[in-house]
Amino acid sequence: MELCDRGTAVAAFLSKEMRSVNWHRKQEENMRVNNAVNTVTDSVSDDDSSKAQQSGPTLVPSAETENQTAALSEGKRLEGQLDSFMFRSHLEASAGKTTAEAHGSGHSAAASGAPDFLGMRLGTNQYGEEVRVNKEVGDPQGYENRLQAIAVARMNSVEPAAVIQSMDGKWHAVQTTANFDTPTQVAADTPTRAVEGLPSAAHIDEVGAHVRDIRQELNQIDTRMREAAYHGTTPSPEDVRRKEQLSEELPKEQKLLASLVFGVPESEIQFNRSAQQDAPGKLNIDADMPDAAGMEHFDTKNLSGAQSFSISLDRLDHPREAAGTLYHELSHAHDAQTAQKWLEKFRQEAPPSKRDPQSFQEWIRSKDGGTKLQAWLGQQKGLSKADAEVVADAAAHVNVSTEARAYVHSISSGAQAGNLTACADQVRSYAQAIRGGKTGEPLPASANRQALAQELRNTYQHLPNDKARAEFKAAITKAAAEGGYPDLWITKLDFMK
Repeated sequence: MELCDRGTAVAAFLSKEMRSVNWHRKQEENMRVNNAVNTVTDSVSDDDSSKAQQSGPTLVPSAETENQTAALSEGKRLEGQLDSFMFRSHLEASAGKTTAEAHGSGHSAAASGAPDFLGMRLGTNQYGEEVRVNKEVGDPQGYENRLQAIAVARMNSVEPAAVIQSMDGKWHAVQTTANFDTPTQVAADTPTRAVEGLPSAAHIDEVGAHVRDIRQELNQIDTRMREAAYHGTTPSPEDVRRKEQLSEELPKEQKLLASLVFGVPESEIQFNRSAQQDAPGKLNIDADMPDAAGMEHFDTKNLSGAQSFSISLDRLDHPREAAGTLYHELSHAHDAQTAQKWLEKFRQEAPPSKRDPQSFQEWIRSKDGGTKLQAWLGQQKGLSKADAEVVADAAAHVNVSTEARAYVHSISSGAQAGNLTACADQVRSYAQAIRGGKTGEPLPASANRQALAQELRNTYQHLPNDKARAEFKAAITKAAAEGGYPDLWITKLDFMK
């Protein structure tokens, strides 16, 4: 469709329903001001005594960090087909607990001690409407960070939506009674640490269509310009002016689209030509990402360095999958942070102490270093066996544990949501990755495989009836075969036979 034929649609785009988006564009900094309460950062200290005890929520401050370029070292992982549905994170499960115990699979929020937000007043929005929590979506135990909760809200098509940080530091995705993107007043008498309303997702399709129309018209203009050059003539002045106008408009509309798709302010989004430009602290969207939906960068030569992650520009054409890809990458980033934390601690304590990072990396991959690391990990309190395996994998530059966790969580949550297509997509991609040598199967005796098998078993048992269980098994078995690896370990679990 030509842009000149879109008068009605553009008018609708600027209607009252879109005012919250326009306000959001103009007031990004104001939307996160402190509401007379101390602000809280995304990261939560492991020391409970350091957690601020606050009487009410704040608007989450913008996470502005220096625009550093992440080193794409040997620790970089390029992943394909990561159209993941929502899944649970149990990366901080304590030693000896199964995934179900750590996150209360199949239990109510009240029974597990999770906060109950139903009916909670969040404040007043820009239209003077009182906003309350209508329901919580996803895991009632919450998620490790804000972006995970946002991704869950987007994957579940929750509208209007907000994310809440409870007093334990976990983030929760909720549906609200009205849009809370740009509040004028935030309730200060609720047992929460922070609240953030998400921009309305109601116009994602419309903005996406507008972006596609701009691209189409630019391609048509470029074709006419090439033809003119071929015939030795100059392009028409109208084409030159129009291309300049559209070239200026496109990045603005793409940024608006990304903000709506991912549910974050435009200031947190960075568009790049390639992954070389990815910056920590930003949601990087890369134009040149072949054969992949997402990528996470982990510079193993700088154990104290920040990770960055990016998502393919093409994902904006698939909003629900884009949110899933974001969650998948955050899972890997969290694993990488866990590995960095414990490897740096080991570097400081292991003899000889305080090796320089490069020498440490070389030594830890040796037989002597690996043996010492394994023994040291087994002695650390507060480190689960599953997380210890993730740390050991990272030291050896292996991704078996973190990939197994990510895929199984997405399979489990897809089943819980009744989305067998999402389950099948993940199984198929996992099978393809193993067959292609991009990852491997966790060993049968590994803590991660045992915990993940239990997670899948719990998921299977909590499906509503025998028909749903049969359909789940059939979808998993078929997808593994389609991925070229019918003997995938998931298909061999006792309840799958």
